[in-house]
Amino acid sequence: MRFFFEHSPFDIKDRLRKRGYRRTDGSDGPPNSSWIDVTEEMLEDELKYLLA
Repeated sequence: MRFFFEHSPFDIKDRLRKRGYRRTDGSDGPPNSSWIDVTEEMLEDELKYLLA
């Protein structure tokens, strides 16, 4: 499944990229967002990471 972090701050883009996220310009998803493909098992870990 594709997980979008909408309105992700530009200043953390490098940290997200190291984790495997890609940035979108809005042409293939929500504008100003980063995304990563995850399994259902990985989703909870991603949410914890982003909320930390």
